[in-house]
Amino acid sequence: MTKKATMQATRTAAAGRRPSKAATRLDVVTTASGRVGAFGYTRGIILKGVPVELTKVHETWMDADPAAVKAAHAAGADVVPFRS
Repeated sequence: MTKKATMQATRTAAAGRRPSKAATRLDVVTTASGRVGAFGYTRGIILKGVPVELTKVHETWMDADPAAVKAAHAAGADVVPFRS
């Protein structure tokens, strides 16, 4: 006799097959003004959903440290969706 799969086991297995969204996009704090494509960003804002590759390329003005992002949230920084 086989055991029926529970909903939790099914969800866990499905989650393991999907790529993690957190692994491909990050929230960052801008430490200086900068530009990506046609969009310019000022310093002191939080950009939501920046691709990891771009955070490495623009690390001179993007801080992807989770503690820095959390501190910026606590300080009331504006949150802007990332566009490129």
